[in-house]
Amino acid sequence: MTKSSMHALLAFLFCAVSASCLSAAQYDWTGNMTGNYTWSTTSNWNSGTVPNSTTADAVFNNTGYVLNNATVRINVDSDITLFDIRVVGTAVGNSSLTFYGNTITINGTSGSKIQSTSTTLGTTIENNVVLASSNSTSISTGSSAGPLWFKGAISGSSPITIDGGSYLYLGGNNTFTGNVTFVGGGEVIATSTGAFSGANAGTYTLNSAASNSNFGSVASGTTTFSNAIDFNNRSSDMKIFTGNAGSTFDIATSAFSNTGGSGRILLERLPSATYIGYNATTAGTVKFSGTEFSMAKGVTSAGGNAKLELAPASGTQTWTGNFTGFSSTNSITKSGAGTVILGGTNTYTSQTYVNAGTLLINGTHIEATQGWGGAGAGVGIYEVASGGTLGGTGLISGNDTRALTNMVLVKNGGTIAPGGTSIGTLTLDGINIGNGTNTSHVLNMNDGSKFSFRLAGNGGTSDQIDFWNYASGDLLLGGNNTVNLTLSGAGDGGTHTVSLFKFYSGNGTSALFSGTNLTTGLTLGTLDPNISGTPTFSYFSDRIDLTYTSLVPEPATWVLVALAGTFLVTMRLRRRS
Repeated sequence: MTKSSMHALLAFLFCAVSASCLSAAQYDWTGNMTGNYTWSTTSNWNSGTVPNSTTADAVFNNTGYVLNNATVRINVDSDITLFDIRVVGTAVGNSSLTFYGNTITINGTSGSKIQSTSTTLGTTIENNVVLASSNSTSISTGSSAGPLWFKGAISGSSPITIDGGSYLYLGGNNTFTGNVTFVGGGEVIATSTGAFSGANAGTYTLNSAASNSNFGSVASGTTTFSNAIDFNNRSSDMKIFTGNAGSTFDIATSAFSNTGGSGRILLERLPSATYIGYNATTAGTVKFSGTEFSMAKGVTSAGGNAKLELAPASGTQTWTGNFTGFSSTNSITKSGAGTVILGGTNTYTSQTYVNAGTLLINGTHIEATQGWGGAGAGVGIYEVASGGTLGGTGLISGNDTRALTNMVLVKNGGTIAPGGTSIGTLTLDGINIGNGTNTSHVLNMNDGSKFSFRLAGNGGTSDQIDFWNYASGDLLLGGNNTVNLTLSGAGDGGTHTVSLFKFYSGNGTSALFSGTNLTTGLTLGTLDPNISGTPTFSYFSDRIDLTYTSLVPEPATWVLVALAGTFLVTMRLRRRS
């Protein structure tokens, strides 16, 4: 037997035992493409046989039927199983095809698909859909096709491949658990808050192979997305859509793969979509509530139409990419008890609200153009509410030359805590704040707002706030601003003086000698138990110092430490012997 004939025999034997060689049988719909029809009517199918098997390929080809703004509804009057269902061809006008009724199960052996590529035709599947194939099921829409809308619930564990250039809407309370891979363009949009509720087992892959694929939600209320997301090496921006005010798309996962590629996360309100009865009017919110992750992608917002909320309930979100864009209608809000670190070179121009937890600016935030929301006695470019803390080791430089501007406004119960995970300096630059009068402030501390500083136990360093390009009134104290003090490291029993505030006429190189006009305003708050006596403040033209005495740990503490060490050494020696 020749080598080629042996190969042919092996291929034949493989096909004989493998389902992968089974071909689907095509069933063409021949019913008129206008009005109401029933799936089980045999005269509606070219073969006179109703498709209902794992090899049945149900095809609705509109090329032979000129649809002109027609509405077609097909009642699936019993549960059916198909290899795939395809809507193809060319329609005329804004036509629609709707399936409704009983459950549709897609369970082909290989290559099953739900396809809606008919030009200008919108397809709606109101039925519950079960994806039962052990192989991937393709859901595809054409680049010039109308949208595909699943109104029923999608369940099953089949992996899903999404390919196409039109909108794919998810309107049911879905529980499918397979991985979802985007291989082309198209937008996947939730129209119900339960669209992603049960689908948290698989990974959504929108990487370099899916340069024009995006997702989001326009549902009223909060839609939660808990899947892992892979957008490694993606060079194009990934749009995350939201709807109008009251619509929140909550990305609750902490599982991101985001290495390589220059693509950013682009927040955008979905344009009006008449097919689903959605009219874009106001800005909704995209929320990241994952509790522990690091994100290298930059973030921007298109057209002022989507707000951003960073909301870890615990843990730390670390963003090392650059935040750009935003505007008067799309703010950034820090909520949740956890910590958010912004480490990039940020230039965004919207307001930043710190409503809860801690926001650390460890990179820079230099507003590229005129900022929003800072002008007014009760508002700030940054606003720190009661229970919120703003800190970091980076630089904040606002851009608002109007009168009554507040770059950072700390309200009653809010806290400024310079430094990050260790002792450090937060720099506030007032070069582009206010109109040259003392009615504007770089840091406005309302009555009841607080400072928090860490002090080295040996007096070598402390947290610090530096003011660049300082002008009279840039630091406004409210008269009852407490300073909480914590020791970092063991005390040495000495008395030390450190600078908590420094004021510069330039960018951190020229000390201010013309005077800050500050002689009082700070009061002691909570003190570390290893601080002795009562620390004192000293006000100078170029700084505010603190003098404090640290305590050496009690001898009993050292005895306990020594005993514990001796015990451990003894136990190790016994084990060796």
